[in-house]
Amino acid sequence: MKGIDPNSSNVSTQYPKQEKPAKAEETREVKIGDKEAKLSTPKKWLNRLISVLSTPSEWGRSIKAKLKTISPFRHTPQPKDQPPKAEGTPLQERSVTTVNGSETPSVRRGPLPAPPVSERPALKPKPRTSNGPALPPRSSNPDSPALKPRPSGSNQPQPRKPVPEVMPQPKSLVEFGTHFAKGDYFDQTGNINKNLVKVHLGRLSKEQLRPVKSNDAFKSLPLKSKTLVQEVYAEKKVTEEIAKISDGSPEERQEKLQNLRERLGVLYTNKETGQPAETSRLLVKEFDRQLLTEKYSAAYDAKTELDPKLQDNFPDDKELKENLTEENKQILRNYARLKLDSQDITEALTARADRTQRFQSEAVPKFRDIVCDKDSCAAEPNHLYHCNTVETPSGTYVAAQGCVEETEANFISMLAYQKSAISVSLVSKEELDAPKITPDNPIGKKSNKRTTSAGPRNVGEEKTYNNVTVKLENQFWLDDGNIRVDVLKLDGEQHFRVYDTGWEDHTSGNPSRLAALSVLIEQLRQDPSVADRKDNPTIVNCNAGIGRTGTLITLNSSTREYLEHGQVTSNVDDVILKARETRKSFVQTAGQHNTLKALHQDLPSVLNPLLNAAGLEVPEVVHEAVADNEADVYENLRLSPSDSEEAAEAESIASSQHQTSGTVSTAKQFMERFTSGEYNHENFWDAVSQDISTIHNSTQLRILTSEISNFAKDYPEYEEAAMEVQKIVDQQMESIAEPGSVVDSINKPPIQVR
Repeated sequence: MKGIDPNSSNVSTQYPKQEKPAKAEETREVKIGDKEAKLSTPKKWLNRLISVLSTPSEWGRSIKAKLKTISPFRHTPQPKDQPPKAEGTPLQERSVTTVNGSETPSVRRGPLPAPPVSERPALKPKPRTSNGPALPPRSSNPDSPALKPRPSGSNQPQPRKPVPEVMPQPKSLVEFGTHFAKGDYFDQTGNINKNLVKVHLGRLSKEQLRPVKSNDAFKSLPLKSKTLVQEVYAEKKVTEEIAKISDGSPEERQEKLQNLRERLGVLYTNKETGQPAETSRLLVKEFDRQLLTEKYSAAYDAKTELDPKLQDNFPDDKELKENLTEENKQILRNYARLKLDSQDITEALTARADRTQRFQSEAVPKFRDIVCDKDSCAAEPNHLYHCNTVETPSGTYVAAQGCVEETEANFISMLAYQKSAISVSLVSKEELDAPKITPDNPIGKKSNKRTTSAGPRNVGEEKTYNNVTVKLENQFWLDDGNIRVDVLKLDGEQHFRVYDTGWEDHTSGNPSRLAALSVLIEQLRQDPSVADRKDNPTIVNCNAGIGRTGTLITLNSSTREYLEHGQVTSNVDDVILKARETRKSFVQTAGQHNTLKALHQDLPSVLNPLLNAAGLEVPEVVHEAVADNEADVYENLRLSPSDSEEAAEAESIASSQHQTSGTVSTAKQFMERFTSGEYNHENFWDAVSQDISTIHNSTQLRILTSEISNFAKDYPEYEEAAMEVQKIVDQQMESIAEPGSVVDSINKPPIQVR
């Protein structure tokens, strides 16, 4: 190519420069009065913004279709010789003219055209959906279309308005049916307020509610209300019939009740088929419910006989820390020592936690810091759930977190897999079945603050969860409505599901209510319908499955031990430490730990009134006669050294045995020597002190304290010597504690023998 040097590296200098077109000045000249001035042209986006803001709404709607095809921020330059646009031209197009005949182009904006007259009819006001003052009826507007008439013969209720706060009491069944058909007993979601319905029906007489064809008022009722009327009638009828049964021996009363049940089952029959009518079925169900309520409410009725100090809620951790009395400080120290002793256990458990993606998606843990030990997980293998097996001296339990909608099916699978006879939910009324927080319901509760019921909600309803068929057979309430018991059928096997809604989260609980609940569990375990599975694991859950759950399991283990053996030998702290090997933070607060300690100070005196009222018998403890050789083992606890030649010879033999047997490191080893007579020589106290000084584990020392206490109970004649041994144990406890530690600040009182 001519004029281009291909060997040159600077190619850009070999091309002729292209002249850029002159840029038009972004100004315009205006004349104000007798003076001329130059004004800068506004930016395009600003012009558009001003035009949109100054455009009436009707005009904006009329050009809506054009705005879809013409961008409001796009400007198409027009030729210089283009004539001005006519009135009504869209604002997006611009005309270019000259000012005072000069060649400088500028944008001219003419006045806005008048908005076109809309042919649309005037907009009707939208109906209000708020709770403000009611609007006048639509019939007041002549242009409004008339409401469609309700189909004739329609008898179904219309849930179109909320239940009034003060509903007038119907004076008759006909008046009740009128209110029900209008929807007065329905809320805004279409659910029936059954509590209000039963209160109103309960105030009517039994004859008014009688569900027979001769009762015209009953025949005219809406279909959905007839079952509710039958249920209230059944309650009145059964209560009346049971009251007629005269008092007699338990056997006679039981026979009369059985005859009454059979008679109620055929009281109403279908004349066409000869089968019992629906009313008879409801009568039998109500009869069973009332007997269950009477039977299982006995322990709750008897809790008023307990010490008044145990009938109030114990202080929680917040109250303990706000009121730091010496007693409260001791409570906090005791729990701090328990946490210190379980630190190694907790670390080992955390290392075994199940953190797989499958567990996270199926079990849906509510709390990150409450892990699930995969080795002791009690869930059905194909449907994982956040639960663990807990071993206690009296049997096996399962501690679980409360289920929500996503995990309800897996929870029921776990119940069926464990073949459990009883499960207990310790969730307050504010937590149980609370609404879930959603974008439409921002005032609901998060998943870690709520728990749902497990299984069907309505009596007689049947559902399937993970191939497990569940039917709600019956339902009854105790303790002024704080206890609900669901009688379920899991694949045909009976299961009692207990809901205690009177215990708030992170609180210490009410000792008397807790003891009554423990007795209720034992009553249900001995029900004939679950006798073959009474020793299967009892499932206990709260929200997280550690605090309230651990407190109840610990107490119920002691209750079961007392019922089976007539005495409680297990130590509370030992049970908790053992449970923490598989369930983290078992018994979560110092207040809950204090509640257990208060109950176990004299647990038999707490349980006896409740067990007697519930009809549960406690076996008598038979202390076998002490053999001569066994009595000689403890003789030197009272005799001074060398009281006789025989005693001196025995001391010498025992001393030689002790010197060759080595040191001890556990409470079990010490008690074996103590009860076998190895310390039965002249250096008795020196040998005891020496062996206790070799125990350096605080947990073993506390176990030794419990063992010495039990020894003193079994042999009251050696109580004084046992107290001296206890003092040596206390001194060793203080010596192994680090200076300034929680354990170092605890001065344990001497052993108390009751």
